[in-house]
Amino acid sequence: MTKAAGLPAAVLKEIKDANFTAPTPIQAQCWPILSAGHDLIGIAKSGSGKTLAPGSPIAKLRRRPTRPVSDAMEGLLPRPPGRIRMMPRLEEAAAQLEDLQQSDEPEAAMSLMTRMVTIDESMFISLFPFVAEETLITRDMMGRTLLHYAAALGRLGALSLLLGANACDPNAMDDRGDTALHLAAGNGDKGACQLLLSNARVDRSLQDDAGRTALDVAHSAAAHYFATEAVHALAM
Repeated sequence: MTKAAGLPAAVLKEIKDANFTAPTPIQAQCWPILSAGHDLIGIAKSGSGKTLAPGSPIAKLRRRPTRPVSDAMEGLLPRPPGRIRMMPRLEEAAAQLEDLQQSDEPEAAMSLMTRMVTIDESMFISLFPFVAEETLITRDMMGRTLLHYAAALGRLGALSLLLGANACDPNAMDDRGDTALHLAAGNGDKGACQLLLSNARVDRSLQDDAGRTALDVAHSAAAHYFATEAVHALAM
C-alpha cells in the first residue's frame, strides 16, 4: 500500500524500519485523491496521521517536471485591486482590537488574535497586554480558545503569556474533548508539551471524547508519522 503511494525509496525504508505496515484511514482516503491531482479537504482527530496524509502525494508531485513560473502565469487575469488581505501593521491591529473589544465583539477580537498567533507571533505578543479577559475565554466554532491555537501551532511565546493569564483555563476542552495539551501532543510538539506540563494547573490525565490522554495521543501520533519527541516529554 505504501509503495503504491509513490514515496521515495529513502522514505519507504524509514517506514519499513518503523514497522508502519498500512496507512491510517485518513491517509488511505487522501493518497489516491491527491496523487491524482484533485483538491481535498480532510478532517480527522489529533493523532490520526493526518499530517502525513498529504505528505506522500507532495513527495510524488515534487518529482514531476515543472514549467517556468512565467509560463504558469500566462493567461491569468490581473488580480482585482483591494482583494489581497494583508496583515495590519501594529498600530492598525491595536486600533482594530480596541474597537472590537469596546464594541462588545469578542468573537471578532478572538479571530483577530488567532490570525496574529498564526501568522505573526511577535505582533500577538505586542498586543497581548491589551487583550480583554472576555477575548481570552471566547471560543470559536470548534470550541477552541487562543490557548488551543498557541499550543497546536507551537507558538511558545504566545503560549507562555496565555498560561500566565488567570482567565485562561489550560484544561479547557474543545468540541472534540481536546485540551491544549492534547493538540500539542497530537502535533508532536515537544516544546509546547513541556511548557504546558511545567504549569501546575495543567492536568495531563484528562481524556478526550475517545477516552485518550495526551500521552495516548502522542503515542498514536508517533506511530503514524514518527513524532516521538512529544512522547518523551509526556512520559517523564
